[in-house]
Amino acid sequence: MTSSKPLPLLNLTGNWVMEKHLSTNVEPMMKMQGLNWIIRRAFQHVSILFTITEYASIGADSSPLALHIDVEHTVTGGFNGTTEKRTLDWNPHVQKDYVFGCLSVRSRLIRGVEDADGHVRPALQLHMPNLDESVYKFMRGAVSSEGEPEEGFLLEESPQQYVGTSRGSWLHTVSCNDELGWTMEQVWGFEMICGERYHTRRIVIINKSGDCTMGRIVYKWHSGIRE
Repeated sequence: MTSSKPLPLLNLTGNWVMEKHLSTNVEPMMKMQGLNWIIRRAFQHVSILFTITEYASIGADSSPLALHIDVEHTVTGGFNGTTEKRTLDWNPHVQKDYVFGCLSVRSRLIRGVEDADGHVRPALQLHMPNLDESVYKFMRGAVSSEGEPEEGFLLEESPQQYVGTSRGSWLHTVSCNDELGWTMEQVWGFEMICGERYHTRRIVIINKSGDCTMGRIVYKWHSGIRE
């Protein structure tokens, strides 16, 4: 029998709202994922509250079995929300919802490594092969989606018993839709934008034709989760 234990893996637990004016235009990404015109149009006019919960599943002997990050989407305007569930073991897990269809999702925590310029950035190994070097630099936070140099992700510590003693920790997650033929790869962390700290997700999507688009989604802290 298992239970769950709250755990501040990346200090994401809480309610967040997307800051559209600070984020990349998501229309090209949604189109590449095969979302229909109605959903893409509706997205422009709704607000979404993202409730993130970080926790560990605990075995009968109180030992941690796996780490998890769940995200519940609450949408205004009468639309049904969806739920993302990620198990941080880098194994594929099937997830289905009415927006993105049937996905194979794998996720893990990745550590930091110091670059030649002295910045500590995610020690990222992209899941998708043969991507341009500029995509790799963008996903690690070294450059913007336009290729301009950036400070990128903040260096924040996580519990050492789960990520070791290395500097920093980020979420690396990959979602594949085999039916529609696209793969989305993300790195989650925090960045300073206009003097404020935001949760950010750097994203690259590639389809079966080899077309690629990437962008950064920005989320602002809204509130804690009520017990």
